[in-house]
Amino acid sequence: MSTDTSANPSSTTEQATNVLLIIDAETLLTRYPEPSLDPQKPTVIEDGFIFTFGASLGTTPTSKSPCLELPASSTKTFHIRGRTVGLHAEHSVVFYNLTVGDAGVFSKPHLVVHNGQTLP
Repeated sequence: MSTDTSANPSSTTEQATNVLLIIDAETLLTRYPEPSLDPQKPTVIEDGFIFTFGASLGTTPTSKSPCLELPASSTKTFHIRGRTVGLHAEHSVVFYNLTVGDAGVFSKPHLVVHNGQTLP
């Protein structure tokens, strides 16, 4: 688990827990050679192609569907980021339909976009 502070440090800087989702794009494309380009009908991939850093993959007890198990800590903010790995880094994956379970602990997630960033 890693933590960072906001870009503008202050005396009340809030800690954030970072979670990185890593997708094996090369192997994924061997399983799904023609993924959907239609945002209304995306190609759903198996959780075996998703690796995490800062969280562990689990299943929800009631539906047995994949979920992320985030570590309990004193932080109030979780940053969930996604990256793909591939031979030439020419592939990308869009994460969608992120939801919060019914434990009543987290608020609904919201998207934050930082334009003009350099991709590694």
